[in-house]
Amino acid sequence: MINLQEFLDWYKKAEVELWDKKWIFREPKMKDINLSFSEMLKTYCLEWDAEEFIKILNEEIPSSLQKEVVEKILNELGLA
Repeated sequence: MINLQEFLDWYKKAEVELWDKKWIFREPKMKDINLSFSEMLKTYCLEWDAEEFIKILNEEIPSSLQKEVVEKILNELGLA
């Protein structure tokens, strides 16, 4: 029997906190490595709503911070 928590812990994760919410994104599967960044976020969002995160990222935070957030996610997931 597979322990779900152990399975999830095996993957790399990226945590992003903006205001009072925290999003957790999981490392993509190899078959999905060619997805766009936003599609990857939508597919592998483990906590909160990926659509809301993308909207905040694109519309509510300054572009200088956008780059920092994207780089943090990519680095934590081992994609950069």
